[in-house]
Amino acid sequence: MAGLLIAVGLVLLIVAHELGHFLAAKAFKLHVHEFGVGFPPRLFAKKRGDTEYSLNALPIGGFVRIAGEDEDSAGVPPEKLLSAQPPWKRALVIVAGVAVNAALAWVLLTGIFMVGTPHVVVITEVEDGSPAAAAGIQPSDVILDYESAEEFATTARGAIGGTFTFDVQRGAEKVTVTVTPREVSPEQPGALGVGLTEGGIDATPFWKAPWEALKTTWDISVATVQGFAGLIARLFTGSVPADVVGPVGIVSTAGQVSGIGAIYLVQMLAVISVNLAILNLLPIPALDGGRLYLTLVEWVSGKKMPHWLEVRINAVTFLILITLMLLLTARDVLRLF
Repeated sequence: MAGLLIAVGLVLLIVAHELGHFLAAKAFKLHVHEFGVGFPPRLFAKKRGDTEYSLNALPIGGFVRIAGEDEDSAGVPPEKLLSAQPPWKRALVIVAGVAVNAALAWVLLTGIFMVGTPHVVVITEVEDGSPAAAAGIQPSDVILDYESAEEFATTARGAIGGTFTFDVQRGAEKVTVTVTPREVSPEQPGALGVGLTEGGIDATPFWKAPWEALKTTWDISVATVQGFAGLIARLFTGSVPADVVGPVGIVSTAGQVSGIGAIYLVQMLAVISVNLAILNLLPIPALDGGRLYLTLVEWVSGKKMPHWLEVRINAVTFLILITLMLLLTARDVLRLF
């Protein structure tokens, strides 16, 4: 169920992104051929004004077709073509989708700060040869029924000389662990031999929640940029980090997140929304970022790239992105078995 909710949420985030482009185009009185939810084959369509609104069979996002973007727009007045607009207008239409994703993340996080999230203690590492390793404890296990790392560590130290039993959330599964804590010494400072971190948000007054959400959105954006930079650097060395996942991996992870509280699914959607915004700002021609930077170069230089060259660059980079996505998806599926 959690995976389905995240899958639907992903589609809505992509549709919202396209809605940003659509609303910006309409605000500038451009001709929009079609706004579609899902991808063809078409199930239903209705035309209102100059725009056709469609519902399509493949529920993997949405799209908007603006006149003068990538296709022949015969019969459309020049003033309604995107390609005929000054660079600053085109740039605003391009970044509108990114702005909507960032705004959505902020709204979701504002709600999260207002209601708060459960406090959790998560195991970050397991020392080789430690009692935790012998008991089968794993990194990323979420310790249940403890709200702070100190509380958990104190309880573990109090069980030295006997056994310590507690529950962890491991993926979608709840696991009971029994471990024999060791004597603590300067060489072995922990009774179990684990690293711990805490998570959770206390409910924030409604007048402070938007500001806290804004700061968190910024922090997530910075972390996302750093993560993408590291990923790109490793791609050039021929290695894809094991923790990078595709769409199937995201949906699978949702089942794990839901085990520690449904509110974390909302938090996950907020993070994904920021990721979509940052991803679309990358200077890759097939993405909004590539189109944006080409527009900015034109604005500064006064020279526009030939349309045939832009189309070919977009086609090649889009093929590369789709290939990478298919490879990540294949790896996600193999992980499930």
